[in-house]
Amino acid sequence: MQARSESSPRPILSTTSVFLAAAVLALGWTLATDHVWEDYWITFRSSKNLATGHGLLHEHGERLHTFTSPLGVLLPALCSLLIGNQSDLAALWLFRLMGVAAFGGAAALFGASASAMKMPRLIPVALVLWLMTDNKSLDFAANGMETSILLLFTGWMIWALFACRSDKAWAHLGAAWAGLMWTRPDSFITIGAMSAAVLLFTKPNEGGMTRKAWLQLFLKAAGLCTLLYLPWFAWAWWYYGTPVPHTVTAKGGLAGSRSLLGGLWSFVRQPVNILMEAGTGEAVLGPPNIRFGGWPQFVGHACRGIALIAYLVWLVPGVRWQARAASLAYAVFLAYLDYFPAYPASWYLPAPAWLALLGLAGLIERALTLGKAFQRAAWTFCALLLLLGLWMTFHSARTFAVQQQRVEIENRKQIGLWLKEHAEPGDTVFMECLGYIGYYSGLRTHDWPGLSSPQVVKAAKANGYQWAATLAEIKPSWVVLRPQEVVLHLGGDLSIPDCRYRLAKVFDATGRIEKLDLYGKGLLSFDSCFLVFHLEKEVAP
Repeated sequence: MQARSESSPRPILSTTSVFLAAAVLALGWTLATDHVWEDYWITFRSSKNLATGHGLLHEHGERLHTFTSPLGVLLPALCSLLIGNQSDLAALWLFRLMGVAAFGGAAALFGASASAMKMPRLIPVALVLWLMTDNKSLDFAANGMETSILLLFTGWMIWALFACRSDKAWAHLGAAWAGLMWTRPDSFITIGAMSAAVLLFTKPNEGGMTRKAWLQLFLKAAGLCTLLYLPWFAWAWWYYGTPVPHTVTAKGGLAGSRSLLGGLWSFVRQPVNILMEAGTGEAVLGPPNIRFGGWPQFVGHACRGIALIAYLVWLVPGVRWQARAASLAYAVFLAYLDYFPAYPASWYLPAPAWLALLGLAGLIERALTLGKAFQRAAWTFCALLLLLGLWMTFHSARTFAVQQQRVEIENRKQIGLWLKEHAEPGDTVFMECLGYIGYYSGLRTHDWPGLSSPQVVKAAKANGYQWAATLAEIKPSWVVLRPQEVVLHLGGDLSIPDCRYRLAKVFDATGRIEKLDLYGKGLLSFDSCFLVFHLEKEVAP
């Protein structure tokens, strides 16, 4: 194959230095915020059951595929086993350290790829700085989610495509693809988009491979990927009765009917969606909580502008083909996030953000060849992008630190512990926020939209996703709701047919949160108050 036997170019960045710098930044963020994402505790419930010999289950005795990421549930189980199932906190920190190492590896691989492309020296440096200081990436590096592992395999894929000079590039690519699938099965979107983009933009006359050579490489890589991922696919099918996670089934109902044609239309409309604040663009390149409000208007405007530029890079002639390929893959995944899921969860965002930044790096490189005016504009844009990122990271760290204490610890964890103390054996609980409350209560959970409960999914589908009708059918012992959920979904009260609920407890941190001087406070306000209702034993006729 062409261009795979060349000697590796001298790296602009030290791989070891980038790894250590990124790992230190991620660890520093973790120590400063102590942030643990809500969904970690959903997954860890299954992880702990596996580690203690009860099977890979959310509820004892019920084989339900309640997680999306195989590695995201298996690695915490391994961590729990390694510390003898003695401490959930120790298991969390061991998994966090894995995430920190993965984040460092991801940054090092992206840096090595940018260096191998022989960009002007400052561009790979700027790219790595952008990546390492992105607030979403830092938070999800060690907040209990699988995101940094996904970034690691994304970085490996990019390196295998753009930097590997070995005849075994197909093996690296196949292993990276398999890692992506083991981390998140919907990674086939990124794999497919990146492969198609490479075939579209590759430049054999610039030392790249021919399309025929790429196709041969992709086929061999796909074979290895299939071989490595098939064991999990087959086991999940045998164990759960389906290889499709129940989380997909539950969320799919909220998303409604979806089609490939609709996805293509979402792709075409993406620039309009970004500008009209209807798309995910501003969230991909901004703070993960921007949609909840509390940020200055200029942040949203700037993030939408950057998102639009990153989306359009693949259309700009003269930009190196690797950057155009990354931009197109980012654009495709952006359309996927805006159309197919019920809502784009925050942990999806770092990977497309890194692809977007790689595309922007190529655009800046191109601008440097167009004269002094373009050079000044390019370096100004580069500096402003870095300064904006650092500003958002600083304020996001402050917000997440407060969120962890005021919302997660003082509210949601305490609700779970209170339920554990006051519930009776066999009681069940219904809520949207399944993580902390479900884990610390230890109760059988019926969450919305049914990630842990096929009963909720069945009842919701039968009742047109009406909360009152769903509650009337499953009759949970306890209901935990935000006040706005009571208003929005239940008409202002819990007048459930054949059920009578009384307000048992209020957990309200609103006063403490509203006094805070923070950007991004909208997310904290959203989770500041919870109402706990208890089902009366006797129901009046």
